[in-house]
Amino acid sequence: ICHHDIPLFLCNVCTPGEQQHFLIAMLLALSHQLPSNATIGLMYDVGCVLDRLIAKYNLIPEIAPRLSITISVFHAYAHQFCCQIAFHPWKRNERLWSLIVDTIAPERIMSVS
Repeated sequence: ICHHDIPLFLCNVCTPGEQQHFLIAMLLALSHQLPSNATIGLMYDVGCVLDRLIAKYNLIPEIAPRLSITISVFHAYAHQFCCQIAFHPWKRNERLWSLIVDTIAPERIMSVS
């Protein structure tokens, strides 16, 4: 989605499992819509796996240097500690996090009433 919450690309994944080729195809399509020097921020629940896959097989060499992958905060604590350090959004994209922190609903205070 763009920063106005408008979907730019949709992908109907009807097969089971984490199949990163759909994500690679959407990243390629997105990169064609952006300037060649634009940084692409990606939050993906298994972004650490995707990052290793991209590096190991050199999948998208024209995009990889400007791709910043994070995992969601919820998933960060389910991953290994090294994934939390490398891909946690607070540690990876502090400027991005500071921009989107207002979109997260504050905790509600529960009372007796």
